[in-house]
Amino acid sequence: MNIDKPNKSALEELMKEVPASSIPLPKPMEVIAHTPVDVNDIHRETWANKSNRLLNDYKYGEGLALYGENDLTTRTFFKRFANIICSIITNECQKRGTSSEDLKPYYNILDAYFLLLSKEIDKKDLKDFDILAIIASLQGFITNYNRKKEIK
Repeated sequence: MNIDKPNKSALEELMKEVPASSIPLPKPMEVIAHTPVDVNDIHRETWANKSNRLLNDYKYGEGLALYGENDLTTRTFFKRFANIICSIITNECQKRGTSSEDLKPYYNILDAYFLLLSKEIDKKDLKDFDILAIIASLQGFITNYNRKKEIK
């Protein structure tokens, strides 16, 4: 046996020594911070792109929603919804220099109707009912009302 050349097993013959610097280090995973989308900003931009007047109308509706009681009960929501519709119509009349006094009886009917509707919904005692379901449906309707239907 030669002391200068020790016997190598077949496995050792297959292995090759490689400098450590050639072994690639795994790249650290990049963490992408999820930035929540502000849908309100998107809506403002959408209306601003149509006209400043419509942006002001959007801001008017935004103000109506932000200020007032936002209790998530059927009665409170429908009362606010009726009042908001009446306020928006009155605002449109005022912007055009027209009185909305003659609409007050209809406003009262609308208010009474929504009050009655909320009572009937509550009377049904719907299992797991949440007023947010109606709000979500209305938001989906309003958001998509003026979009063009895609032709398939």
